[in-house]
Amino acid sequence: MKNNKLIVFLIFFLAFILRFIYLGQIPAELNRDEVSVGFNAYSLLKTGRDEHGRGPWPLVFKAFGDYKIPGYIYLVLPVIKFFGLNAFSVRLPAAFFGFLTIIVLYFFIKELFPKNEWLAIIACFILAIAPFHLHYSRQQFEATVALFFTLMGLLCLLKARKNQKMLIFSLLAFLASFFTYNTSLFITLPLILWTFYVYRQDFLVKKKATVLNIIFVFLIIISLLGYWNLVKEGNRGRTNTTIFNQIKTKEEIDSNLFLLNKKGSPLVIGRFFNNKLIFLTKAFIKNYLAAFNPKFIFITSDNNYWHSLGYLNFGNILIILLPFILMGIFKIFINFKEKHNLWLIGYLFITPIANGLTIDSPILTRLLDFHLVLIVLAGLGLEQFLFRQKKNNLKNILFGGLFGFSICNYLLTYFLIFPQSPMNASSWLTGIREVCQIVAKEEQKYDYIFLDSNVELGYIFFAFYFPFPPVNFQREAVWKFDGFDKVYSYKKYYFGLNVNEMNNFNNLKDIIGEGKSKNILLIEKITPEISITKEDNKFFIYDSFGKPIWQLKSIII
Repeated sequence: MKNNKLIVFLIFFLAFILRFIYLGQIPAELNRDEVSVGFNAYSLLKTGRDEHGRGPWPLVFKAFGDYKIPGYIYLVLPVIKFFGLNAFSVRLPAAFFGFLTIIVLYFFIKELFPKNEWLAIIACFILAIAPFHLHYSRQQFEATVALFFTLMGLLCLLKARKNQKMLIFSLLAFLASFFTYNTSLFITLPLILWTFYVYRQDFLVKKKATVLNIIFVFLIIISLLGYWNLVKEGNRGRTNTTIFNQIKTKEEIDSNLFLLNKKGSPLVIGRFFNNKLIFLTKAFIKNYLAAFNPKFIFITSDNNYWHSLGYLNFGNILIILLPFILMGIFKIFINFKEKHNLWLIGYLFITPIANGLTIDSPILTRLLDFHLVLIVLAGLGLEQFLFRQKKNNLKNILFGGLFGFSICNYLLTYFLIFPQSPMNASSWLTGIREVCQIVAKEEQKYDYIFLDSNVELGYIFFAFYFPFPPVNFQREAVWKFDGFDKVYSYKKYYFGLNVNEMNNFNNLKDIIGEGKSKNILLIEKITPEISITKEDNKFFIYDSFGKPIWQLKSIII
């Protein structure tokens, strides 16, 4: 027992180190969502309003034409107050709650499998080094925080089988998850109902307990409806990411009806086989099943560079764990009459629901809960392999060597190669922090500063790294909408001209006007189309291989 406690402590310590070491430096750059959350939290701190001046203390944050849930932004606010506006502050809540998730998982599995502490230990270790969870704990991801609250809610719900007072803590945890990320809105109620069904003999043992459980479900439903009403403006924006509001669906139905009618098919038959319900069902099944794609889970992850290291040949979970996940699945289905196994089966099939209801699937951010189930299943399989089969030292040595190699390979890639990888440049805007730092030091020399508009939403990086004073920014920023909400200009800064337009003096004169000559700084992100020439009026920023990636050009007009 003492040895087990030491092992658990070492796993927690490892998880802490992996999530907090060089947190502000790896990943090497903040992505645009991170700087947006950071600047909005900073704006709240200074003015009580978001970057658009909406407030005071809004529950929906408009950003880039989308709407953000408030939970993470309000978590960042006190961190910025103590540590300043920087990468560490923005990422700290994700790292903190990511670390706490591993601790909660330990007690969650002990509650679910009270006689199998080794399963809890193994699952916690796998989650501590899991690529998806480590990566998501080192960036500003609301989903990481929501995963903690959902798991905490489930732990308290399972404990409520013996202590009804735990329902209060379960309710509070689930409510916190609603204000953190959307996935919990879709899976929480099904998980609660499934828990009550599987453990109905525990929950319905007394009439008083039954009444309390009904009140609990009623409060969850009221909380969901209340949340949707509070953030209804944001919900209208998020419907564009669901299968229910796609113009393409209507166009495809109309096209099929037209073609059937052209061949003389009665309209009633056409509508029977081509209607919104049929198409939505097909879309849901397709997106739902995409979550189970082994290529997505073990090799490529999704196609968003912020979400994964697929371009460095790492999936969400180390591929060496695939056979153990299959062993875990086989075990819970064979022994489904045991309540904890039956409950896990439901957990496995409920968690991809949110992914099924949204477009561009599979998206890892919507599937963290699903991957947590896979971690538990991997733990079940690995525990079976290590402790419930005939002892074979050679087998254990071979597996230990392969598993150790896989972990070291991943960690070396993540902490040493990933921060320097040139494949990061386009998605992570490698060098943008250095650009902002240089411009901040030199801005007094220039009357106008232009940033290449091909740097998508580049204004938010300047607002974050300088930072722009929120009161002035809310008053003086000139906005435009072209698919995203963008700042066209703020004081001497202009973000609306592309490289060709910036290098056309007539375009610049239209902005600065005639008269006294002006000092102008042009900031260009170097692409294959941009010619690079060494001139005295140019300054370059280079990547890890010495290749120029930014060009700062000083001119006088």
